[in-house]
Amino acid sequence: MAGLHNLVEKMPPVVLKPTKEGEVYLLGLLSATGTGILLTAIVIVVASTATRWFNREGNILRDVFFHSIALASLVDVLVTLQANVFPFTLMVVR
Repeated sequence: MAGLHNLVEKMPPVVLKPTKEGEVYLLGLLSATGTGILLTAIVIVVASTATRWFNREGNILRDVFFHSIALASLVDVLVTLQANVFPFTLMVVR
């Protein structure tokens, strides 16, 4: 697999001698979605505080919940394409 395979090395003191690190990509749909939901919650708290719209965070979260899952899924698909599919791999800065 192309990409970062064997371009990253573990160096001492982590290992005894420099060792090339093979590429391992795990499709983490649950973790990517969780990150999107966490960011949504942070944005909701900041926005409700900035606009002085207190005690309505639950209403805001219900309104944007499915949008945040859709956005997190879209980001996950883009990252997967950049890691594995030509010509999207050309978008990765080396």
